[in-house]
Amino acid sequence: MIVLVGGSGFKGLAVARKLREIKVPFRILDRRRPRGFTRQFKRADTRNYKSVRNRVSRGDILIHTAFLSDTHESLEENEKYFDTNVKGTLNVVRACRERGCGKLVFESSVAVYDSRIRGTVTEKSRVDPDSFHALTKVMGENLVRMSDTPHVILRLSNVYGPGGRGVINSFVNSVKRRKKVEIWGSGNQKRDFIHINDVVDAFLAATKRGEGTYNISNGKAYGIREIFKKINKITGHSDFTFRPSGEKFIGHGVSNTRAARDLKFRPRIGLDKGIRMMIGDVMK
Repeated sequence: MIVLVGGSGFKGLAVARKLREIKVPFRILDRRRPRGFTRQFKRADTRNYKSVRNRVSRGDILIHTAFLSDTHESLEENEKYFDTNVKGTLNVVRACRERGCGKLVFESSVAVYDSRIRGTVTEKSRVDPDSFHALTKVMGENLVRMSDTPHVILRLSNVYGPGGRGVINSFVNSVKRRKKVEIWGSGNQKRDFIHINDVVDAFLAATKRGEGTYNISNGKAYGIREIFKKINKITGHSDFTFRPSGEKFIGHGVSNTRAARDLKFRPRIGLDKGIRMMIGDVMK
């Protein structure tokens, strides 16, 4: 049985929809029930150990996506992020060990890498988080590595798609509402963007193959201004403004070579196609 810990969030819910589509049995553990999944839902709170332990069984494969992920909020809400992201992961790891779960797939982030690195990062690149959110991911990774449960850690690049957050979602939603697109800082910051459908494929691949840590990315970084130009070319929307930001992070590409080798994962949705899909969804 596949167990989605945090199955009502952006990524967990996308995995749940895919599992239902391909008719694979699964359970959702979360504090709130996602619409349309009453039969699969079991209420649980990762901050409470017994709550998780009582909902998992021997041989279960857990996909753990129950995290808070707002970088700026994490700077002000340290305790909340520690309780959910670190203590919650500890409880999941303990429950997996005690109940004899078959595998744990852990959602991490490329934000754990040193932002001063230029070029392309690999799984061997220096880890040096510069936000509290990223720090909780590093701590969670270490807890998973110390467990006795077979595991895969997926370091996701910037995920976008229906129901998500981040730059691409923000830009497309502004276009939909005929509002100015806000570009924070210089717009020269670069990110590696990956569509949620490809992330779902990576999670499912990790339930069957792999061991250790993998970057999940498109393999190429794009500038924020470049993203706006792509949206402008498709929609004709040209109204934008710059918003001051103290962000110094310029960005780097993220290699997915190891995931291609071990997980047989290759992204299917390039950035242009993904943006067109997003615009089509919101313009309906």
